[in-house]
Amino acid sequence: VLGTINPVADLVREAHAAGALVLVDGAQAAPHLALDMVALGADFYAFSGHKL
Repeated sequence: VLGTINPVADLVREAHAAGALVLVDGAQAAPHLALDMVALGADFYAFSGHKL
């Protein structure tokens, strides 16, 4: 509803620096935003096929 786009790549870098793996829930973003998994850096990216 708000349209907020979080700085996911920055958050992923911080999580990796702490030794964490990252799963991004991209269900709302997948059909609307370009996705560059290398630039994003997440270990896993989940979305729902029915929203595409």
